[in-house]
Amino acid sequence: MKQYKFIRVRRKVFGFSYRARINGRSKYPREVIKDLAARGYGLKCIVPVSSYAQALYEYDMVFERDTALNVVYEIED
Repeated sequence: MKQYKFIRVRRKVFGFSYRARINGRSKYPREVIKDLAARGYGLKCIVPVSSYAQALYEYDMVFERDTALNVVYEIED
């Protein structure tokens, strides 16, 4: 079974940097990727959300994690 997490990233009003707001903290996208990778998530794709005049203002980062149960079967002789 797969588990997905969506993180919204927005462009700052002045400047060209993008930030994600997580638990009241502003983080760069690379920080978000590193944090979620440490928890077993991998970046699956990026989905554009808002743009204007060929400039991207908002996008969602989609993370995926496999939550399959690791079941060990014992074979009796």
